[in-house]
Amino acid sequence: MKKILLFSAMMVASMATYAQSSKNYTKYDFSETYWSDSYGDEYPAIGVFYHVSSNGRYAAGCDDLVDTGICFYWDAQDADNLHFINDGVETRYSLRDVTDGGMFVGSFEMAEEGEMGYCYPGIYTPDGKWTALPLPETASEYYGTENIYNINEARAVSNDGKYIAGHIYLTRGYKDSPWGLLERSVHAPILWTLNETSGEYEITMLDEIYKNSLRYDNGDLKEIPDSVNLSTFMVYDISDDGSIICGMNEAGCGGSNPVVIKNGQLIQIFDCGEEAAYDEDGNPTHAVNFNGGQCTSVDADNNVYGYYQTENLQMLNFIFTPDNELIYIDEFASCGSNTGDRFGLNMGLPLQPLCCSHDGNVVAGGVVIDLGFGQTESPALMADKEFVVGISRVTPETAKVDIDVKGNTLIVEGRYDAATIVDASGKIMAKGGQGATFDLDRLPKGVYMVSVATKGNIKTFKFTR
Repeated sequence: MKKILLFSAMMVASMATYAQSSKNYTKYDFSETYWSDSYGDEYPAIGVFYHVSSNGRYAAGCDDLVDTGICFYWDAQDADNLHFINDGVETRYSLRDVTDGGMFVGSFEMAEEGEMGYCYPGIYTPDGKWTALPLPETASEYYGTENIYNINEARAVSNDGKYIAGHIYLTRGYKDSPWGLLERSVHAPILWTLNETSGEYEITMLDEIYKNSLRYDNGDLKEIPDSVNLSTFMVYDISDDGSIICGMNEAGCGGSNPVVIKNGQLIQIFDCGEEAAYDEDGNPTHAVNFNGGQCTSVDADNNVYGYYQTENLQMLNFIFTPDNELIYIDEFASCGSNTGDRFGLNMGLPLQPLCCSHDGNVVAGGVVIDLGFGQTESPALMADKEFVVGISRVTPETAKVDIDVKGNTLIVEGRYDAATIVDASGKIMAKGGQGATFDLDRLPKGVYMVSVATKGNIKTFKFTR
């Protein structure tokens, strides 16, 4: 029997308890939990928890980095144990999200023994049963059979199971090549809605949203003259009412744009740029941004969390509110609770959080482990009856207004009505509304004042260019 040796010091599940103020929580670290394949070889639990159910009862996860096909879930009623769904079978599975009642969504392979099968987006229940979700007629046969499991996948589900969001490859035709006919395909978002009369899920294709898209532009939503490029779309979360889907859309240049689909319309929050622009002297006026970002989660109040890294490597962390306001925050928040608690990567937690329950009682993600020949991640979470510690109380309603200069960009953090930059003589140099960014390269060297108007108040800040 072969066993992968772990050379880093790793903690046994549920052995460590942490506290902040009067609240206690327990860290459940599953890096020393092993899965055995059909040959009897043992592997550590590789992967992370991607989602927690809204009520905190379940957490769902899998490995999509090392590509072991290992999938697992956690049940609060059996908190010390990690439940694997593979059962020794080497096939392609993924678990991405779970409802309050324990209905999981992800993908699974249907194959004859010894052959590659088709990977279907599907529903999994703890009794071991998979149910395939319906696919449109244009679903790609090639990409569903020949590629890894997360190509066609159900990625997020509402807490009642009525709405499921995911992405699949669609065939757009074929083209000639020296190697024969090649499939022309796009990777598109899809929504499944439960018909409560028939009990069946019905498909809503979302690729048409690209013909009527909006772009966030200094506080306003503006129509995009040309349809947004559709080549690769990744879904990350869905709101419980099914009205918001968040994720990432690949720009024409290859960078990633954070986007939300709200009530059937795509809103592109940042733009990586399709191509570089130059002035008459040949100097670049706009650089293509291959960094980009994504919208990662939707909380109980329909706030969307995300990040965007500019071409100058400046990180912009934000919350996109139900009122279409863009609010910058000082640290990246991967999820938030309905009590205003925020959880993120740089908040001193003993794990890397990716998701949390609506009340913040469970925060889940992963920890880094060393396999001896490289590092990867293993599932871990924290649970408490009242709250989970490591809270960042950055909320759109109560956040302190401040300014932050990131390289050549100035942003205003918090909620406000308008911001104005004036020079030493009082001349207005720039102004914008909630969520605007200010390009400081356009300003001459000198001292400037930023006047920020909030509800019934004006705050002034000074900075030097």
